[in-house]
Amino acid sequence: MKRFIAVILTILYMSTAMGATVQLHYCMGKLVSWELGSSIKDHCAGCGMKLPAKNTSKKKCCQDEYKEIKLKKDHHNPATTAGVMVPLALEATPVTMYTLQVMPVASLAVTFPVAQAPPDPGNTSVFLLNCNFRI
Repeated sequence: MKRFIAVILTILYMSTAMGATVQLHYCMGKLVSWELGSSIKDHCAGCGMKLPAKNTSKKKCCQDEYKEIKLKKDHHNPATTAGVMVPLALEATPVTMYTLQVMPVASLAVTFPVAQAPPDPGNTSVFLLNCNFRI
């Protein structure tokens, strides 16, 4: 699904970035046909009359109009718009720092022992506690 949406968006972007030329053919002041791109034809599609050459000054009943469909401003340069930005008001506000004291946390069973158990061995190795010396 993500690929399908990406393909559709790519086709949409590429078609507007490249653009297209639309040729509109008017005969007797009315739109007769249109097509993408441009082509040179000898006869009118509406009335069948032979079309005059482009350089002649004869009055024509048929005329072709070409329109270009394209984005005029393709991309904006971020470097040119960066100088326009206004500094934020948040930069002027004072910043207050709070520091908390570090307090050691111990278990209540270790701090206030209720049972008559032996004391905590600490970091003493197991073989020293069990007196198991292998030589």
